Amino acid sequence: MALYMACINCLTIDLEPWMCIYDNTKLIKELDDNLTLQTTYQLLNILDKYDTTATFFVLGKIYEWYPGLVKEIAQAGHEIAFHTYTHRIIRNNKALEEEIFMSSNFLNTFKPKGFRAPQMILPRSTLSILSKYGFKYSSSTYAPIGRPIVYKEKIMEVPVSTYPLLKKKVNICFPRHLIYALKNFEIPFGSGLFVGLLSSRLLNNIIRSYNKEGKSVVLLIHPWQLITKKVKLSLKHITKLPYIASKITPEKLRNLLEKNYFTTISDLLKEFYT
Repeated sequence: MALYMACINCLTIDLEPWMCIYDNTKLIKELDDNLTLQTTYQLLNILDKYDTTATFFVLGKIYEWYPGLVKEIAQAGHEIAFHTYTHRIIRNNKALEEEIFMSSNFLNTFKPKGFRAPQMILPRSTLSILSKYGFKYSSSTYAPIGRPIVYKEKIMEVPVSTYPLLKKKVNICFPRHLIYALKNFEIPFGSGLFVGLLSSRLLNNIIRSYNKEGKSVVLLIHPWQLITKKVKLSLKHITKLPYIASKITPEKLRNLLEKNYFTTISDLLKEFYT
């Protein structure tokens, strides 16, 4: 099948432990039981086989737990970006600055240019904070536009892709999270949830339709979506059931990489703005 090489698509990975599925759950290394290591190495092996580079949005905690892993990701040619330290929801400027401060070791080591907010919740005012600390882009919204947006704060926003069911003008606002997209009759096929739930055939068809229109696609996945062991679920976590069910098999990932062209967000920005 032909690849639409004129369009650069991006594969992004939120490097976080399975505990991030649940709200207000402490991130404890012992609970991770090395699952993040196992699934991330599995991802890296698949990416290497298909000669694909990706953008890894790394949690500061993960670098604290597994510094060697993050260094290996960078050495393999992948882009290292920032996903906060604790995976807390960013409600205001103060919260973002606190997460940046706690991640100073990671940030000083890798000097990432990209940022992604947990759950895609990011107030517009925080763009100036990102610019202040040297970030060049954010990927913290869902939208069906197929290209980065440049803001006056000198920050570019690179939305994770959605498919609009209605033809209407797209309002790019902050926050523009998963529920916002669904309420606006958009299928957030680029989200980890829908990459897991939709068939490979449907995902490939949507990506192909975007690329034929000259639009780029941004996909988001998590290493914990490759975990095969059962996760205990209590009634208080019932709303997270779709996420637990949205597994991504190695076969699905290989299929997507074989039939589409993916690279890093930094490469995408060079294509549009250099």
